[in-house]
Amino acid sequence: MADSIAGAVASALAQEMVSRAVSLVLQVGLKREDKAPAPAQLQAQAAGAAGHNAERLKMAVSQLEFALERTGKLPITDVSLLDQRKMFKLAFIEGTSLLITEQRLRRQSTQARHQHEEVEEEANHQKGQAKPKRRRRWVLAAMARPFLTSSSSSPSSSSPCIDAAVVRRFEWMADSAGRFVRDVAESGSSLRHCTFCNPVVRRLLEGKHLRYEAEQGAVLRFLDLWPLCVEGRGVETILEYGYEDRGAPEKNLLLHIVLRLSESMDVFGTAIRCLQAMASQLKLLVSEAAVGELALLAASVDMCRSSAPPWARIDEGEYARASQAFRRDPVCCRDRERGQQLGRPRATSGGGVADAASSPELSRILPEQIIVLAFWCRVPAAPGCGLLPTRPPLKMTVFFSPHACCHDAEEERRSSWALDLSAGENGNPLLRDVSVQQVAEMVGPKALDRFLRQPHLAVYAITWGSEHGKAIFILERPKEQDHRRRTERNANRRHMKEGQLQVVR
Repeated sequence: MADSIAGAVASALAQEMVSRAVSLVLQVGLKREDKAPAPAQLQAQAAGAAGHNAERLKMAVSQLEFALERTGKLPITDVSLLDQRKMFKLAFIEGTSLLITEQRLRRQSTQARHQHEEVEEEANHQKGQAKPKRRRRWVLAAMARPFLTSSSSSPSSSSPCIDAAVVRRFEWMADSAGRFVRDVAESGSSLRHCTFCNPVVRRLLEGKHLRYEAEQGAVLRFLDLWPLCVEGRGVETILEYGYEDRGAPEKNLLLHIVLRLSESMDVFGTAIRCLQAMASQLKLLVSEAAVGELALLAASVDMCRSSAPPWARIDEGEYARASQAFRRDPVCCRDRERGQQLGRPRATSGGGVADAASSPELSRILPEQIIVLAFWCRVPAAPGCGLLPTRPPLKMTVFFSPHACCHDAEEERRSSWALDLSAGENGNPLLRDVSVQQVAEMVGPKALDRFLRQPHLAVYAITWGSEHGKAIFILERPKEQDHRRRTERNANRRHMKEGQLQVVR
């Protein structure tokens, strides 16, 4: 009897425990069912935060774009402001890239989610089974969760979450860009209050084209100054100076300089220093008379009153592209010049110190503001070169671009190289590890020797290049055909005059 009672009690206890366990499982399922929307809510909140960050970033990038567009129409004469504009432009490019990447990945994530839902619907349709009850679904999910990997749920979103710290950095850049616009505007408006500014520079900063031309007997002089405001590059000026003496062709000179303008610059002094550097350091035959005439012209002529209408032959769009090609970074070599002014060596990227020999060669010879320098002059023919002394001298054309970078095909060459464009089949056209001074010293003798050995050669040219800077030297011999035509023309005129005299008699 006792055993039966004990068995009944044990059976009742077992049933009670089973029923409580089932109730507990069901309660857990219900609680999980109630808490099921929590992950979706968190995901929605995260998506909302990411969207808000994207909107903030888009607004900051828009403010950077406005600063670039606004300052692109204003003349910038301070190099520090040009450097700041370069930083804002890089930040604008970076922010735009982030927004484009975020939109692309968000679009890919949405497409992947739609594709996953379509696959699930198609799989459920093929099974032909009704969806399980809600409670049963959560019970089964709770039992199967330990055996499932995290990747077996919904597809992970690859949409990037723009971090709030990144957004704050771009917002700080946008605030700084606003102050930058005010600084540029104040810098431009202060020109009319700047009484100590050079009057020529002041007229150029106002956008005036200055021109002077005078002819005295056989001597012709002219000087042109043309300012151009290029977006992101400040105010650049083209200077052309010509000196022509028909009685002494060896003194003829044509100088063409493109430089970045600033309020404190002496334009004529910079041009004179360039010519003096060509004569002293590169040993080029620059006429001292022409240099003296330029100095005298700058001191005696009131260029600020010699305004002229703009040149119709200059296209500002083409000029901007050419200036960008000759000098990609408008503030390059500023660290070297600043270090020279402070008397400190320039630090390299590897942590060492760079001496003067490691800096760009043309940048050491020419002022930092020079973008392009070209001049044409006459070189007297040396004795024994096969040219008659009565013939006109050789014509030399020299072109310097001190901030031009080498192309990809030229990177395989050494740090500096020279290419002899007139070398024959037996000669080596490429010279390695040569300086521009060596090329300038050898171009004259080489050209005369080449003209002597090749009588039909009319032009001798050699180019020099480095990682930072290029130069071209061209020598042209007197054209025999032109000399023959001139002689025949004079003879015909003489015969015609003699014939007319005979007819009169």
